Formats: sequence, structure tokens, C-alpha cells
Amino acid sequence: MNVHIMSRRGWVLILTASLAVLSVGTGAATSSEETPSSGPPRFSLKIGGGFGFLPGRGGDLDLLRNHMEYEYTSRSPAVKAEFDWDPFSWGCDLPIELIIRLQPYLGIGLGTGIFTSAVQASYTKDYQYTLTGSDWSSTYVNHYETARDFKIRLIPARINLYLFYPLGALTVYSYGGLGYYWGKLIHSASFSTELKYEYRGSSGYSSKDEDYDARTVEESARRGGLGFQGGLGVEFWLMRKLSLGLEVFGHHFNNLGWQGSSTTDYTTTSKYWTSREGWRPDDTASGSLEDEGILWYQHDGSANHEIYVGDERNPPLFNAKREARIDLSAVGIRLTLRIHFGRPF
Repeated sequence: MNVHIMSRRGWVLILTASLAVLSVGTGAATSSEETPSSGPPRFSLKIGGGFGFLPGRGGDLDLLRNHMEYEYTSRSPAVKAEFDWDPFSWGCDLPIELIIRLQPYLGIGLGTGIFTSAVQASYTKDYQYTLTGSDWSSTYVNHYETARDFKIRLIPARINLYLFYPLGALTVYSYGGLGYYWGKLIHSASFSTELKYEYRGSSGYSSKDEDYDARTVEESARRGGLGFQGGLGVEFWLMRKLSLGLEVFGHHFNNLGWQGSSTTDYTTTSKYWTSREGWRPDDTASGSLEDEGILWYQHDGSANHEIYVGDERNPPLFNAKREARIDLSAVGIRLTLRIHFGRPF
């Protein structure tokens, strides 16, 4: 997977940019001409970009991943399995905010932005076993293959209280506040199953039974709700109307009650052969199912776990289900560029 590779690249970019900010700030601190002499302007527009790391790894999305990993890696040596599914470990953060200074040391920020993350998963399992008797044998050959694509997106409407600590060409600031967050989860998946059975008897009679099942799922779920955020940063004046900063930030959004819709397309084929009759006509069925409702996390107490959108009245796939909890909380680091305008204090 590319998640860890991109994460390492992201850290390299952040560290490189941080060194650039520090070098610029050092140069700026030696020149008082770059610092507003009559106080900072009353208004500014802050634009940023950075990376946020998800401590909860998506909540139940990671719980599903853990159980699938157990299912596909904790088997006997006779089972051949491959599992590739990285957790939600980081995302891209792009904020924008209008900051209004009420006093030189106090301000209010009104902002929005977008936080996104995505992972892909693929896992397969093959196993074969044979049962024998005194004059017969039965062979089973099974193949399971799954591919998934998860995307999460979070768009906030935030209000923050800012505290500024000017130090010449350098300004240290902190902020915190509340926001209303709109979260979205997009899940695409394909599942394929091949089950083959062959019987051989001592009298020369034999038979084959083959079942093929293929499904594709497209579903999305949304959830809006209150959250909170905060951060701490440092910025350097590049010129009278422009400053460059580096800040650490965090936001919290971890909720139940996601709702959405799903579409499932399926095709099933059954084949049967006997040594007396040969192959019979294939029994094939296909169709499409649509559903909407709550995002559920469903399980049976062992390794059969799934997350899906469905009507509350529908019978469960397994023995137990509950509302899925999706955790999009993050902490991270970002670079900021602030454009100052308006009358100075």
C-alpha cells in the first residue's frame, strides 16, 4: 500500500518546510522593517495545508480491519491467504479562515476547510481439502477474493477564539473553539467467491458442483454534528501585509448515527456435471439491490464482521448489530500563510 510511503513523504515535506519557515523567520527577526510599526491590521485571511494523524483510525473501520486481518492470517498452514489493508493513519488538511482582531492580543476566527483520507484493501483466501472413505472421495476447492476502497471527508464550519503574543517580527498564537462538522464516508467493494466440489465413487460414477458468486457494493453515509478544535502556532512577518506560520492543530469528531444509501449488483452461477449426464445447463441469476438507512456494524462474535448501510427493519446478516461509530478526530501539523488587511491598531 501507498499509505505509509506517502506518510513518510509527508513528514519529509513538513520538516523541509519547517526549516524553511525557521530560516525565513530568523532573517525576518533581524529586520524591524518587516514588522508593522503601528500594530497589526484588524483583519487577516489565513490559508493552510498540512497532515493530520487519526488516533482512532476511523473507529469501527479499524475494528473491521482488525477482524478481517485475524480471519485471513490466523489459519492453518493448509490455507493460503493474502491480506493487504493499512489502517486510516493520516489525512490531508486544507483550512481557510477569516480572523478579526478585536484587540492587538485578541481575535475571533470564522473558518471552514476540508479534511480527507483514503485507504484501499485487498485480501484473498484459498483452501482445499479432501474427505475419503473406503470406496469414495470428496474434494472441496474454495477461493474468496475481496477488494475495498474507503474514503472519508470532513468539512467544518468553525468559530475560534485567538490569543496573540507578539514578539517583534515573531508572533506566537493559540486558538480554540467549536464547530459544526459534516462527515462523509464512501465505500466501494467487490466480493467474489468460487466453491468447487468433486465426488468420485468406486463404481466409476463421479460428479462436479461449481458455484460462482460476484458482488459489487457502492455505498455512502453522512453525519453532521458538533465538534471542537484548537491549535498552537508561530508565525513570522515576511512583509507588512504577509506572514508565514507553522502550527500544530487538533479537531474532535467521533459520532454514531451515520445514515446513507447503498447499491449492490450481484451475479450468481451454478454448474453441475455427472459422469452419466455431462454438464447440465447453467443456473445463472443477476440483479441489483438498493437500500438506505443507518450505517451498521454487524458481527456474530467471531470473525464474521461487516459494516454496511441498511434499513433498521431488515434482518441482520449475522447475530448482532449496532450503529457504527466513525472516528474522524485528528491531530497534526500545517503550514499557514496569512494575508493581512484593514486599518491597523
